[in-house]
Amino acid sequence: MANAITFLDRVRVLLDESLFPLPSGHADAASTAPPAATGAGAPPPPLSYAIPWRQIANEPYASDALHPVETLNASLDSPDAAVAAAAEETIVRCYRRVAVPLLRGALGAAQRGDPRRLGLLRRLDPPSALALVPDALASGSADLQEAALACLADSPQGVGLLARLTLGEAAGVREKALELLAGSASDEAATALVDALLVDIAAPASRLVCECRYPSVVRALIAAARRMLSAVASDASQDRRAYREHAAGLRKLLLCLMGREHEPEVASFLLEAYSQRAGLYWLAPTGLIADPLEKLVECMASGPAALQGALIASLPDMNLAYVPMVVSLAFDNLEPDQVYEAFHGVLQPVEGDSTDSWDLWVTRRLAWGRRAWWAWDNSPDVPSCRLAECFDARWLDDAVNGGRVDLVLALARPGHAGANRLLKQHFQKLLRESPASAEAYETVAVMSHVGHPLADDALKQLEAAKANQPASPVGMWVVTEAWL
Repeated sequence: MANAITFLDRVRVLLDESLFPLPSGHADAASTAPPAATGAGAPPPPLSYAIPWRQIANEPYASDALHPVETLNASLDSPDAAVAAAAEETIVRCYRRVAVPLLRGALGAAQRGDPRRLGLLRRLDPPSALALVPDALASGSADLQEAALACLADSPQGVGLLARLTLGEAAGVREKALELLAGSASDEAATALVDALLVDIAAPASRLVCECRYPSVVRALIAAARRMLSAVASDASQDRRAYREHAAGLRKLLLCLMGREHEPEVASFLLEAYSQRAGLYWLAPTGLIADPLEKLVECMASGPAALQGALIASLPDMNLAYVPMVVSLAFDNLEPDQVYEAFHGVLQPVEGDSTDSWDLWVTRRLAWGRRAWWAWDNSPDVPSCRLAECFDARWLDDAVNGGRVDLVLALARPGHAGANRLLKQHFQKLLRESPASAEAYETVAVMSHVGHPLADDALKQLEAAKANQPASPVGMWVVTEAWL
């Protein structure tokens, strides 16, 4: 409550300083307006609040009886919130223009339904509601003041006042002004909200922008991101301090665009921004500059096929910092043959972890082929299978040709002569060096799974070789749980 009072005080000060000239009303404007068109099909004449309420019934566009409107207006004061809400929606749906003068005339008597009346005026005739803001803030109840503040974001003047309150004010004042801007669908309010995001060092602005789903906010985010993208590209080789500021701003904007990647406007901008990625060089190891390209890649990775395809197409030039993200994206979203075409050239002729980032992360994903799945209820209709069967079969050919035993163990399939030969050689080596190891058990399990002709003999040899040694708990788990 203290924050709300402080906010109201600041609004009143700005109003008193004439920084926010509110409209004076409609009576004068109506008296000087040009004559309206007449005849069939002509639009209804503009309302004049100088016309007595009872005379409105004689105007051609007012076909409803007045008594129900007056009854509904009285129902806005009902202590039953459901009754008051139903009356409000009925006025909006059935009466609209006819009810505006009555709502204006009923305000000011300190009635329970005054906040609803002002809210109705905001929905039916925003300029009329805006003209009542100063009086409502000066002498209205707390609820009426809240309703009056909500009207501020409906006009350029009100947006200017709220934008002023988002800068250099107490935390409570800033947050209240941001909430009011986020509650408006106008382009002016969205622009002011995004501008506040770029200078706000606390969380409220980011949270409100991310939660707001008005199209105007999306347009404002894209416009601001384009400006920041252009500024970053021009600052990259000139002013390190300016680059740091603009890069951080672009990162904020991209963070707010996450979750909207499938919207056509956002997807188009992300492709545009990615085509200019050369200016977003990566300086994260310095710990001084935010990395906007990271968020851009994340947005594209979560977007539609066109964005994901652009990432995959840029693999040869991809910064190594984004290798894990792009590899995971490809394996999770592309077809097996597309994954193979994108990454088969990165495998190195070595076993185990490689110093090459592409080989390392692709190998780690292919190693998932070691895992198995089966029906939880052990249903015979769903036979167990290895995840290796989800990968393109050409991976196994490459693994055999490159002598990659680690990948052959993960990707082996029944009937593959090269895999059978390599499995036999690897088992014989393990039998001599470490017959009780987990890898020995795994090799035998793989041979059994793919129907290797020597699988049964290999198991007997393994058991005989380790007869005098304790069983390896890890090896036993691999055989019984992961493979058999």
